[in-house]
Amino acid sequence: MITNEALVKQLLEEKPITRKDDFILYGFVLKHYGIDLNMTLGKFLQSHNKLGVPSFKSIERARRTIQAENPELVDFTTYSFRMEEEEKYKEHFGRKK
Repeated sequence: MITNEALVKQLLEEKPITRKDDFILYGFVLKHYGIDLNMTLGKFLQSHNKLGVPSFKSIERARRTIQAENPELVDFTTYSFRMEEEEKYKEHFGRKK
């Protein structure tokens, strides 16, 4: 059985488009598990435990860890956008003194 981290690293290496969007990455993870991507969202949400798929958050965490250790697997346009959004968030929701 492949771990989340190993699967995410493999996908980031083999499918560069997965570096741009976590939903695309998660779609490839679901495809790996044989999940019908035409299933309704409602059905997926009701049966995710039964289907045995990892959570979206687990895949996102694995991506962050792998990209921190392997900068060559980062899409720099996406990275720049994420950093800009993080700064906006910190400015808007930062601690008030």
